[in-house]
Amino acid sequence: MTELKDFYESHVWSYRDVTNPYEKFRLRNVLEFLAPKKTDVVLDVGSGGGSYARSIGERCTIVALDISRKAIENAKRSMGSLQTASYVVSDVEQLPIKEHSTDGILCMDVIEHLRHVDRSICEMARVLKPHGKLAIFTAGGGNRLSLEYIVRPLLGGLLRLIYRKIGHLHAFSTAALLQLMGDDFSHVEVQYMHPWIGSWLNLLWGTAHLKSSGTITSPLAAKDSISGSLFKALWILLDKENELFKNKSIGGEIIINAIKR
Repeated sequence: MTELKDFYESHVWSYRDVTNPYEKFRLRNVLEFLAPKKTDVVLDVGSGGGSYARSIGERCTIVALDISRKAIENAKRSMGSLQTASYVVSDVEQLPIKEHSTDGILCMDVIEHLRHVDRSICEMARVLKPHGKLAIFTAGGGNRLSLEYIVRPLLGGLLRLIYRKIGHLHAFSTAALLQLMGDDFSHVEVQYMHPWIGSWLNLLWGTAHLKSSGTITSPLAAKDSISGSLFKALWILLDKENELFKNKSIGGEIIINAIKR
């Protein structure tokens, strides 16, 4: 765990604006599923710079948790004087949070970085109230029809380099994820993002990122590097692709929406 902590002290997820189409799509899914009420407590596991915690904290009490102290410092700066927010530096395998104390949990782009995913999901289930909601977004390159799975025989070496650079330890299949969810949840819904175009863009971003260092930024949120008209057209296309294939396992990203028993 010390090795993981050291990695994320030197490779910190910075705050990113959730007004771009990529983040808006994900945030919309989270808010529709968690549907936080003013009296709710929501835990953002692996909150990074607080991009999603800030939006959720405008609706309810939010706890931003990350293994990186620097990431939590970034979250505090980005969330400013938000009165509903609290901050915790911890790993997800041993959450310093009481049993049955949270109404919802957001776990965005986190479990693919963890060595013991089963322990982490058990911990999140422990702190959820009965009928509490857990939203997970993670890498889905383990499904046979995903782009990553198909190109792995040819580009396996490149993919391993990208994984090492950005700290990915897993590329899940839907079946593996459902098995990891265990028996703590009465309802588990699966959806997908980035079937082909988005997956290619992520692969190109990962390749370009091999030469960078330090702060990690969002792969599909670089509006300032794309002309306005091209950016708009690209996101119309990506939105259509996501909507058309959201129930097909060709997506490069898997969304799990689960309700605890």
